[in-house]
Amino acid sequence: MHAQLIHYRWDGDVEEFMAKAEPAAPVIAAMDGLVAKYWLRAEGGLFASLYLWRDQESADAYAKGEFLRIALLELPGIRDVKVEDYSLWADPTAVTTAGIFADRPAPA
Repeated sequence: MHAQLIHYRWDGDVEEFMAKAEPAAPVIAAMDGLVAKYWLRAEGGLFASLYLWRDQESADAYAKGEFLRIALLELPGIRDVKVEDYSLWADPTAVTTAGIFADRPAPA
C-alpha cells in the first residue's frame, strides 16, 4: 500500500471551488489502484487530499497523469501545489485503523 498527500491553495471563492471539485469524486473513485481518498480543507483556501493506493505504480500514474494535470495543476486560482509520496508503515497502521486493511487482521 502507498500513501500520497497532495496539498494546494485556492485563491478564489472556497464554496465555488468545492462545488466544482465534488463532481470529480466518482471519476477518482473509479481510478485503477485507488483504495481511498480523503478530501481535506482548512481555513484560508488551503486544501489537501490524502490518497491510499494499492501500490507505488498506481500513485505514480495518478501524479503524472492527465486527470491531475487538468483537474488541479493547470486550474486557474490553484497555487503552491505539492505532491508527497509515502510508503505505508503497515504494522502500526493496522492497529490504528481497526482492520481497515484486508491483509492485516483487526486487533483483538
